[in-house]
Amino acid sequence: EVVDIFKDYASEVNNLSNFTAETAKETLQTILEKKGVGMGKVMLALRLAITGGSGGPDLMPVLEVIGKDEAINRIKVATEKLSEFAS
Repeated sequence: EVVDIFKDYASEVNNLSNFTAETAKETLQTILEKKGVGMGKVMLALRLAITGGSGGPDLMPVLEVIGKDEAINRIKVATEKLSEFAS
């Protein structure tokens, strides 16, 4: 489930022309609502994918600071690792 959400999120983020903390959050919320999943189900996994840790500042501004391309790259790496682990 997280893998599918991450794939969808990376794809949607890639389509954003204005990548900010706000648009990053709105995009994630839209995907989660469509899938009927709460934010709590994916935030820790997303934080680990982006920062490598389980704590720290609000994640959405971190996404904005590292930028769209780096965020997508980190999400894709996490998706690959999760897919390997699940199989």
